[in-house]
Parts: sequence; structure tokens; C-alpha cells
Amino acid sequence: MAIASLKLSDLDGSNGFVIEGIDERDYSGDSVSNAGDINGDGFDDIIIGAPGGDPNGNSGAGESYVVFGNDSGFEASLDLSDLNGSNGFVIKGIDIFDSSGRSVSSAGDINGDGFDDIIIGAPSADPNGNDRAGESYVVFGSDSGFEASLDLSDLNGSNGFVIKGIDIFDSSGNSVSSAGDINGDGFDDIIIGAIVIDPNGIFFAGESYVVFGSNSGFEASLDLSDLNGNNGFVININTDKEDGSDDIVSSAGDINGDGFDDIIIGVFTANSNGSYFAGESYVVFGSNSGFEASLDLSDLNGSNGFVIEGIDERDYSGYSVSNAGDINGDGFDDIIIGAVRADLNGIYDAGESYVVFGSNDGFAASLDLSDLDGSNGFVINGIDNFDSSGFSVSSAGDINGDGFDDIIIGAPGGGPNGIYSAGESYVVFGNDNGFEASLDLSTLDGSNGFVIEGIDVDDRSGRSVSSAGDINGDGFDDIIIGAPGADSNGNDRAGESYVVFGFDPALLPNLANADVFSTDEETPFTTGNVLENDIDPDSLTLLSIDDRPTQGTVINNGDGTFDYDPNGAFESLGAREIGVDRFLYRVVDDSGNIDDVLVTLTIVGVNDAPTLEQDIFDRDILTNQSIAFDISNSFNDIDGDPLKYSAEGLPDGLNLDSNTGVVSGVAETQGVFQVTVTADDNNGSIASDAFEVNVTNTPARIQLSNLNGSNGFVINGIDRLDVSGGSVSSAGDINGDGFDDIIIGATGGDPNGSRDAGESYVVFGGNNGFEASLDLSDLNGSNGFVINGIDGFDSSGFSVNSAGDINGDGFDDIIIGADRADPNGNFRAGESYVVFGNDNGFEASLDLSDLVWQQRFRD
Repeated sequence: MAIASLKLSDLDGSNGFVIEGIDERDYSGDSVSNAGDINGDGFDDIIIGAPGGDPNGNSGAGESYVVFGNDSGFEASLDLSDLNGSNGFVIKGIDIFDSSGRSVSSAGDINGDGFDDIIIGAPSADPNGNDRAGESYVVFGSDSGFEASLDLSDLNGSNGFVIKGIDIFDSSGNSVSSAGDINGDGFDDIIIGAIVIDPNGIFFAGESYVVFGSNSGFEASLDLSDLNGNNGFVININTDKEDGSDDIVSSAGDINGDGFDDIIIGVFTANSNGSYFAGESYVVFGSNSGFEASLDLSDLNGSNGFVIEGIDERDYSGYSVSNAGDINGDGFDDIIIGAVRADLNGIYDAGESYVVFGSNDGFAASLDLSDLDGSNGFVINGIDNFDSSGFSVSSAGDINGDGFDDIIIGAPGGGPNGIYSAGESYVVFGNDNGFEASLDLSTLDGSNGFVIEGIDVDDRSGRSVSSAGDINGDGFDDIIIGAPGADSNGNDRAGESYVVFGFDPALLPNLANADVFSTDEETPFTTGNVLENDIDPDSLTLLSIDDRPTQGTVINNGDGTFDYDPNGAFESLGAREIGVDRFLYRVVDDSGNIDDVLVTLTIVGVNDAPTLEQDIFDRDILTNQSIAFDISNSFNDIDGDPLKYSAEGLPDGLNLDSNTGVVSGVAETQGVFQVTVTADDNNGSIASDAFEVNVTNTPARIQLSNLNGSNGFVINGIDRLDVSGGSVSSAGDINGDGFDDIIIGATGGDPNGSRDAGESYVVFGGNNGFEASLDLSDLNGSNGFVINGIDGFDSSGFSVNSAGDINGDGFDDIIIGADRADPNGNFRAGESYVVFGNDNGFEASLDLSDLVWQQRFRD
């Protein structure tokens, strides 16, 4: 039996349970984590952060909740207000807007007393009067019992301690984690991330802090400025101006197999290999040789750690990082890295996650994520626009009991069943059979993993994910998923968290057999009754279909059959080439058991005739003038067959290259010639078009309707009322390729849904020729890019112009006017924007709102 999907709404106490937040805007579930066994009863516990909680009337001080594990069972729901000390307890923040619980984690056993401890981050706390320097709190585990509530202000060194940030706006504690035993002294350590500080005078470079465990006791407070190498050390993220450690820290397990735990730090705003905000992650190896008081990540050289480099601009790799357990069963811990804004094949912000395998063969000083090939790791691809898969990543323990560690990936922007931002989480099973270089989350079918679907609009389930250990004591690891946007019990954004119990699929009944069908790429068909090949079809009811993996379209007919249509998805197959499609259906038996069944469809390719994509334009040419023009771009063969071209009626002196489709030569005779061109795919199919060649001995007047690519071209706007071309100008050479560029304003453009915010389009010059027309929607970064206005009715692009080289870097810049913008709340005061040129390349789009150091992406 396989379960390909699980709805969080179906948790009933037997397969998991929901943990309900209390008050409006508590955002419980904003952070979730395994808490180890904090009360020493032999069962794993969990911790849930609610940074918006208002304990003791202190608005936004934040709260964290510990829920104890047990083997007595759980109800379908647990209200956090019902924690009473016996089943868990609440940990209350101190001052208003401290945001305690923004991050939570197990701390291992930091004080060596045999009980697991926890750590809680409060990044907006003001230690020693330093505004938002941040604090982190360690709460010690104990078997002496806990009261129903614990105030963080009561930590005194015997029950825990506070770790104080250093400078204003450091936001230390925005990320916290166990660090394992990084220094090999037998005591677990912790790591704390700080968002914005300036080590070594490098503004916004960032720092992270490792605090060593000890059985010698802790004072009631520890200043991070007192770390000296003996009690911990600071890690300087000063690899690149504007990197900012941005608080993404985690244990990495023992990735290099040397017996010491390692750590990983994500720097999602790093400019990796010149790619803006591609992101980087850094692995620091553990050692028993000691650490200096500070370590610069720029000094990692392969022997003490290594850097993992992101790929494309604005991927934000390192936005989430975690130990992945040993997912491939080779005996070495692996790591997982989220790249929340990666665009997969034009699917914007679908997100990607990268698994890097551990090894004792050594690591180079750097690893490029684009080099993962299945042997050293693999990429996990998100599905839909704005899913944000990889927003959170974690080990899932061994949830299916097969002996291999699994992973969980959160996609809070996912819209299961069309429910906007309900969120989705994906469990990928480990195995020792190997992984391909890439895995699409859409292909999870129950055998290799499954999807967990959120419930309501804007719940954002999957914003936080974690292993939950074995909270119910059944021998299978469990997972926890946070949904801070959920309106628990009708309370706006009180938040909810969901525990999903692990299970052994082999113990579940196999209700139905897999089905196989075939068709060709152009032929829809109706399947036979998929239940007829099952042992007891009369006991089965077909509940629903899951068409997430399907490239074609599938319709449930309600009688055990399905209508399937390839729907053009396989037109690129050549004759007799084979493609594969799939979908799943869910059945239930008379006892209420559920099974997800895979249907595999073999798609056979047929020959598709060449097509005429656009008319060949008429040509006006002069006698004795050498010319060349390409007609091949008017034809297309979706199968990819090479086309052969022939022509009838060409003027004397002109010839058509049958392979390239280029007409060239010198026309010798005046007149009007009707030319017919034929494209042949050599499989018995052709396409043809006719055009006119007018040969004269005097230059013809240029009609705008006659622009054909050789004498100029037209640039087409996109949407109704965009008013593209309302302003136009030379843009100089903005991309430094030696060719002048142009800029076009469209004041009526509606970027990002903002009505009349306006858009401007830069079209790059070049010597490779232009088609007769260019659609502005086709600008992709290589041929130009769009510049998006900010707010509704700004009318950006009202005026556009070259700005010369305003910053003296050798590249021409541009200026864009938005005459109706409202800066600082001043109605229609207007704004102008300068965009700097460079030769590092441009994305397909640039938001004018990004003309600042960086935009935080934490919401």
C-alpha cells in the first residue's frame, strides 16, 4: 500500500494530531522543532514557537510551548491553552516585542546532566539596553517536573540561562540550533545566528556564535562578546559585503565522517560567483584541536570546512539549512539546503532544495550546487509558481521505518486543491538504491515520498518543518509542521502545528494493483475499469484522483474508468519515441483503509508535420545589392526533425541554402517575384509559404508595415492599456556588450498586480540580427528585461532616458520617471529611479522596489 498524499485535515489522533494556537496573531507554529526528551520520561518532546504571543500582557513578547511525548495516545487536537505541566508547559517571553519563539530548537544536553535541553531565540530583545541586539535562552531539562508555565526572566543558571547579543540591531537569536558536539569534549553545543552586524568593519556582513556545552555550570547570563575560544567562538560572515548571515544556522551532523559534529550556516543574500543573491552555505567542520576566539568563513579551505555556492540570481540558496540524517545509507550524515526563490523552467519562485551527501573522501574548498549529479547529491525541484519550496527543510528521521533517514521540505506558498497558500510539505524517503541528479516533487507517489496538504487559505503550512522524534513511542519517527497563518478556533493567525506519526507502509493493506495503459501522443482514450484487476473490487470505492504528476489531463468518470488526453504535452516526441505519464487514484475499502494507486501511461510518439509559425515577410531589395535573410525562423518542427528547405520563383542571382534556410546573393533582374518556400521534415510531411520579392534599382520608401527585420523591426506591447511606447529613448550600452540599447516606457503596465504602476523595457542591441517583430513579453534577460514599477498609479515609465555613466563604473545607466508616485506619503510628488549598468547580466525582470541594499524575505 502507498500513501501519496495526506491532508492535514484528516489527522484524527491515530495518524497524528493538530496543536491549536490560542490568541489572535500569536503565530504559533512560526517555528517548530524536536525538543529531545526534556522531562526524562523516555519519550521525545516537541517545542513550538509563537513569537506574537502576549504573555503577562506584554505585546509581542512571544511564547514557546513544550508538548510532552507519551505512549498513551493523543486526541485529534490539543489546545495549547490546556498545557498544565503534566502534558507540557508554556515558556513566556519577557518584554514587549521581544519576539521570543521566533526560533526554537533542541539544544542537546548542553550541561551534561543526562537530560535534553532546549534553546529559544528572541531576536528583538534589548539586552543591556541595546535595541534589538537579541537574546537566546537555554532551558535545562529535568525529571523533577515542570510547572504549567515558566517565565524566561526566572532563568538563574540552575534551570537555564540567557545569552545576550552585543550591538544594536544584531538580532541575535533569529536562528538557533543544536550544534551537536563540535569540539569533541562530550558535551552538546549550540549555535546562534545574528542577522545584521559588521564584523571587522564590514557593514552587514553578519556573525554566528557557537557556545560550548559544559558540566561546570553556567551563570544566569552569558554575553556573546565574552566568547574566547574556550567557552565558544564567533564565526564572521565577512566573505562579501552585503552577505549578512541572516540567522540561518543548523547542525550538519558529521558530514565528513571524522567523528566530530559539524555545523552549517546559510547566507541566502550572498552574491555567489557574481550572481546577485544566489546565496551560499558554509559547512564548518568540528574538531578536538580547539578553536580560536573567531573564525572567518573566508578562511574555509576544505580541511576546516567548505562553501556551497548557489546557482542563479535571487535563488536565495541557504534560506534554510539542516542536517538531513543519512538519506542515502552510506554511513555519513548528509545536509539539505533550501533555495526558496529558485525558478524552475520558467516557474517563478517554485523553489528548489539541494541534498549534499556526506563523505570521508574529503571536500574541496568550494562546491557548486550546479555540480550535484546524483553521486555527490541531488536537487529537489518545486512544482508551481510561488510555492516557495525549500522555505524550510529538515531531517524527518526515519518516518517509514525502512532503516533510511528521510527529509521534509516545506512549501508554504503551495495551493493544494486550489487553496491559495494553504501550504504543502513534502517527505522524501531515503534509500540505498541511489538518486538521480534531480527529483521533481510532483513525482512523489507514495513509494518514494508523499505530500502533506494544508487546509485553509493563507495557513502557510510548511513555513516551519522538523523531525519530532518519536513522540508517541511506537518506534517510528514522527514529524511536525507549522502553519502560523492558520485561524485556530476562529482566532486570526493564532496558528496551528501538526504532528504526523510515522508508519510502516508494509503493515498497511495493499488494496489495489497498479495499472498500465498506452496511447500515442495525439489520441485521447478512456481507460478500462481500473478496479477489475484487483483482488476484491466489489469492496473498493474510488474516492478521488491526484493529477499532480500528470502532464496531460485526466478526468474521473465515476465508474472506475478515466478519460485521459495527452493534450499536447508529448508533441515533442519523434516518431516511435516513448514518453511516460502518470497519475494516482485513491480507493477505500469497506473497513476504511485507504490506498493510493499509480497509473502509468506509455505515450508513443508520432510524426508531426512542420508548421508555419509566422508568414515570411515580403522583401524590397535593390539590384546589385548583396543581401542575406533567413526564412527558417518562419517554420518549426515540434518533433525536432531537421528541416530541408527548397524555393521556387527566386530572382536570378539569389539562392536558398537547403540546410540553413538562408537566402543570399545579388539580384540581377528587376521585377516582382512570387516565391514559394517549402520545409520538408524528411518523414513525408511538409509546410509551405509564399512571399513577394520586389527588385528595383531605386531605394523603396519604407512603410512601417514593411519592417521585416532587415530594415528594422516592430516592438509589440503586452496587455490592454499598457501604453507601451509612450516614452522611448536610447539607453546607451547598459550591459557593456559593445552595442547600444533602447528603453521603452509603458505607464499603464500592471506589474505584480499593481494597477498602472507602470513598466519600462530595455531591449539589448546586438549584431545577430532581429526578427521582424519582438514581443516585450519575450524579454528574458539575454535579449533585454522589464523594469517593474512599485505602487498602483505610479505611472513609472512616464519618461525614460539614458543617464550616461552616472556612477563612473564604465557602464551606461538609465533613468526612469514615475510622475505620480507618492514618496513619503506626499501625494504625486513623483519619483525617479536610476538603474546602473553592468556586465554581470540582468534577470528577466527588475523590481524598482529592489533598488535598495536588500529586501528581507522572511514573511
